[in-house]
Amino acid sequence: FFAMTSIWMGQRYHVYGVAFVALLLTFFNCGLATIIHVYYLLRAENHRWWWDAFWASGSTAIFLLAHAFVSFARSLLERSPLLLPTYFIYINSMLVVSFAVWLMTGAVGAITGYLYVQRIYS
Repeated sequence: FFAMTSIWMGQRYHVYGVAFVALLLTFFNCGLATIIHVYYLLRAENHRWWWDAFWASGSTAIFLLAHAFVSFARSLLERSPLLLPTYFIYINSMLVVSFAVWLMTGAVGAITGYLYVQRIYS
């Protein structure tokens, strides 16, 4: 909530350390979830785990995008519907941010899955 208000409502957000720790925890959780997902894929003898690892970890961006749309819908009730260019900029910006988060967390998942497979088969 505080990060979104600092970006879109012009408020200052002074706790960058907390945001960085949250990013590291997100990457850590994505890596652990990917390891569990790859383990079950390999246990079922499905050796095409690359894209599944990417998608399993990258699905975090779906929740970010859903949160952005829910907060947008809540703020729409409080504001004038005449601000269409502002709404367009917000939606496009959050789509770009969600895509970037999808790429980052998907890369973390793919790398973690690769390192896990290398570890168990070496």
